[in-house]
Parts: sequence; structure tokens; C-alpha cells
Amino acid sequence: GCEEVPGCVGLGREASDYCFDPSDTAEPTASPSLFPTMSPATESPTVSARPSITSVPSGMPTISAAPTISAEPTYTRTDYFLFSGQSNMVGHTTDEESLSGDGSYWRRIRAVLDAGGDAVRMEADLADVILSTERVKEEGWPKSLARHLANETTRLYADGLLYDLDTPLSYGSCSFVEPKENGRTRNVSRGTKATVWNANCGASFGHELMFQRTLEIGTGVRNAFEAVKVSRGGTEIHAHWHPERGTYWKQLRGAVARRTGRGG
Repeated sequence: GCEEVPGCVGLGREASDYCFDPSDTAEPTASPSLFPTMSPATESPTVSARPSITSVPSGMPTISAAPTISAEPTYTRTDYFLFSGQSNMVGHTTDEESLSGDGSYWRRIRAVLDAGGDAVRMEADLADVILSTERVKEEGWPKSLARHLANETTRLYADGLLYDLDTPLSYGSCSFVEPKENGRTRNVSRGTKATVWNANCGASFGHELMFQRTLEIGTGVRNAFEAVKVSRGGTEIHAHWHPERGTYWKQLRGAVARRTGRGG
């Protein structure tokens, strides 16, 4: 496929979103730094269902208290972050290219996150969701890969970055255009939107979601910033994005020029 990585076993229909060693059958071990050490008589830490964005699960590793977000922020400047590339940059979470081939995969992941509760149980439930999808079963993912993805997701939850996912960011915004071979672009997001999972800055979202939630919620950025996404699945870096001869290089430069007034 267009996006295969040498030496890796690809998992996508046309691309390689992840790579793994097919001979890896070992079960992963839990990271000792993720969850607190407790005596056998101590119950696992729990959190209430759907915690607010200012609360952090008790007994789990935390960042500093989540900052309060102003309902009507005052923007003094806008920082731009360019997101460009292939299908992994587009992000396929709710469409036919998702692990379940539809939106059910994301809905099941959301149900686990919204329930909160014991951290070890959350990780196990997330791994079960991943391993139960038809695409994962067809392509023979090792359990270790599913456990790794579940562990990373649980870490993000523990850091307070996966609460209130239906609430748009106050400072972060996003836009997404897909370049066409005729020199035009398809305006997928239909303009710049406040960043939230269903803002259509992907299908339905990609890397921009956690990148921007980390900036605003995790580090407390308090000026306007936009994720400008110009990407298309199934493309080749050297053929489509090369600065001199890339098919979509002109559209990429145009997106920069429209935000900055230069580079077009």
C-alpha cells in the first residue's frame, strides 16, 4: 500500500497505522508507574461516573489541578499548528475505516471512559473493546498491542484529558480541508470550529483532538490556537507532499498563506 513502513506488518487496508511483530504473543506487563501501589486489603481507586473537568480520579497519577476555562475567553493572538499527511493524520474513528467499520467502536470506547471507575478495570475493558472489533480479529492483532493502546488511553484519562469530551475547547479551534488532484480542496469541517471530537476536523477526529486538549487542559494555554489540517488518506509523502513536485503541495502552502499572509 501507499503508506507501508518497511519492516513492519501493516494493519490498515491501504496503510500502516501501527506496526507490530507478528511473532509477539507475550502478554504485556502492567506499568508500575501508572497506578498507585496499595496493600491487598486496600480497594482499587474509583471515580464517579462522568467526572467534571476540574476533578481528578482519586488514587490515580495526576497532573496539577485542571485549570478553569473561561466561558468567553479574550483572544490576544492566534497560534497556528499545521497538520498534514496521510490517513493516520486524517483520523478514522467513526467512519468505514475505523476498527469496527462504523461509529460503534468510538461509542463503546466512550461508554468505558464515561463510566469511570477502577483504573485497572478500565484498561481491561478498553482492551476488550479493541480486540472485539471485526477488523482486529480479521487482521490478527496480538493482545499485547491492544493492551498497549488501552494502557495509553487509561493514562490520558488519569491525566484529566478525557473528561467532558462533548464540551468544545474555549481556546483551541480546528479546520480540515482535503486536497483534490484538480488543485482544489474539499472543505470537510466547513470552516474553523471550536475543537471537539465531532467538529468534523477528521473522520470524525484525528491527532488534533488530543494535541489541543493537552495544550489547553493539560498545560493551561490561554490564547487562541488553531489546528490547520490539510491531509488525505492513501497518499505518498514523496509523490503528493514533496515541496517541489508534490501533487498537493500548492494546497498545503495555500493553507499556510491564508492564515499568515505569507508562504503562498
